[in-house]
Order: sequence, then structure tokens, then C-alpha cells
Amino acid sequence: MRVLFVANAWPTPEQPWRGVFIERQRTGLQRAGVEVDVLPIHGHRSRLDYARAAARVLSLNLSRRRYDVLHAHTGHCGVLAVLQARYPVVMSYVGYDVDGVWEGPDTYRTRIATGIFRQLSRVLAATIVKSERGRALLPATGLHRNHLLPNGVDFDEFRPLAREEARRRLGWNADSQVVLFPSDRGRYTKRFELASEAFGRAKRSHPTLELVTAERVLPTEMPLWLNAADVLILTSRTEGSPNAVKEAMACNLPIVSVDVGDVVEVTRGTRHCHICRPDADALARAISSVVNALPERSDGRERISHLALASTTHKLIEIYLRARERGPGPLGFHDRRRSSSRRALPAAE
Repeated sequence: MRVLFVANAWPTPEQPWRGVFIERQRTGLQRAGVEVDVLPIHGHRSRLDYARAAARVLSLNLSRRRYDVLHAHTGHCGVLAVLQARYPVVMSYVGYDVDGVWEGPDTYRTRIATGIFRQLSRVLAATIVKSERGRALLPATGLHRNHLLPNGVDFDEFRPLAREEARRRLGWNADSQVVLFPSDRGRYTKRFELASEAFGRAKRSHPTLELVTAERVLPTEMPLWLNAADVLILTSRTEGSPNAVKEAMACNLPIVSVDVGDVVEVTRGTRHCHICRPDADALARAISSVVNALPERSDGRERISHLALASTTHKLIEIYLRARERGPGPLGFHDRRRSSSRRALPAAE
């Protein structure tokens, strides 16, 4: 099988963490024997890159190189993917493109774009959402071609390591209790101000508490950061299926989070993981609860064994196989197998 990824988040030399979860998905597919090409769109550098990507997608209608499926990551890439009418399109919603919470206040333009992205699910060969919350926002037409599939976790890369060893390798203070914020503090959707306020209130009871933000962290170092920390805090306005939560669970790191994306489902029943309303006092109490239980960690790794990369890769390949039997580009609602069976029926006497 040969697949083309169309992705507007992809690692670059200056931002190796950008879209790394998509790169890991490609790694899983390649391990399973699937050939994956990538059309990266670096729209953060220049909006013209979308125009260049559109031209490349259009050229697929005449290109000699053939694919079984185009996999568009995000609604923006889904719009580009239907510019060709040769291959079926699978589109993964990542969060903002289905719930409409973008990197900034809501505008008329973002509402229109979100509406278009949702409507794509009516025509594409298959769509993927990361959570039931996202699935509930899609139109009923096309839901039978929608699949719930969170991103998988590479258990070889994200695995428990002694906290002391991780801190020694990172040069962190061995005696403090670290609350890890797993994102850029400047991103609107991540709501760092709420995490900071909750941390400040928890610190009143725990003077040695430290807040560390995982900004510009190399992907290869992230497992060390998760093992060196004492609790992960997630305060996002929007998420699909936050990779940081699943990766933290794979390292048995306790989690304090607001109810966003699929965090409730993923962490349900996990020791020392707390889901709170978006309130600084509630989050601070949860942080204190985790700190008071130290040095105990969570049992998250065993709770998410079903989200190991090999397992989610197998499910993704099944989605590709189903999509391959449907129409190309904007005609994905067309079932080619059913049409073939109708043509094969004998004429009535």
C-alpha cells in the first residue's frame, strides 16, 4: 500500500517538535510495511506554501506516481486533498477544525472555516476523530464513514525511567516537586494563565513546588522530561486526543487536567490522575493531592496498552483499506463495491 500524507504540521530543522505526532504515525505505518510519502505545508513560514501545496495536489491528477489513499491531517489539508479526483481521501480532525476553538478569539472567518471542515465529512471516503466529543459535532450524513482513533504512543520511546536518573541527565534540582506544562505558554488554546494561577495557589502549601514549561523541547528529550516531572498539568481550551497526556501515562506520570478532548476516557480509573473543572482552586487542590502522594506514580502505562502505536497503526490500515473501495477526492461517499455488484446482476427475464 502507498499513502500520501498532506500535513500542515511537520517537523522542520528549526522546529523539530512541530507535528511530531504525525511523523510518529508515519513511522508506525512504515514499520507495518506501508509506503508513506509526505506533502508538508509550512504555512507558519508563508501562506504561499498553501498555494504551492494546492498546485502539487492538482498535479496528482496527471502524475505517473500512484497512491492508494491520500491522508489529510487537519481540515485545511482536507480542503486541499479534494482538489484531486483520482484517489480516495481520509481526513483526520485534530481538534480546532471540528470544535472551532482556534489559536485566538472566535471570528466570523474561523466559524465559516470550521463549518466547511465539518461538512467535508459528508463527502470524503473516511474521516477520523480523536474523541467522541469531536464525533458529536459532525453532521449525521457521513458518520458511518467516520472512525474514532486517537494517536498511538510509541511504548519503546515513552517508558518509565527512574525520576532521579531523568533529573540527573537534565540537570534539574533533585529536591523540588515539578509541575510540567507541556506546551508553549504563549498559545491561546493551551491557556497557560490558568495553569500558572493554579500552580501559584498550590505553591502556598508546597513551597518547593516548581513550574516548568516544555517549550522548544526536542522530541527525543520529551520522555526524559515526563519522567523527571512529578505531575503534568493540562488546561487547554481545546484538544482532540492530547498526545502529552498519553505519553505521560506511558511514563506513569500523574496528570491534572481539565475536561477536554478524550482526557476523561483515557485517564479513567488511573491512579493519581485528576480531571477538574477549569478553576484554579480545583486544579491547585488536585496538584496538592498528587504531591502529597509522592513518591508514588500513576499506573497509566498499563491503562493505555490499547493505544500502543502498533495497535493504532493496525486500525489505521483497516481504515485505509475501507477507504480504498470508495470514490476519489470529493466523491468519497460513492461505494464502488456496491456499484460493481449492481453492474454484475443478471438482467431480468
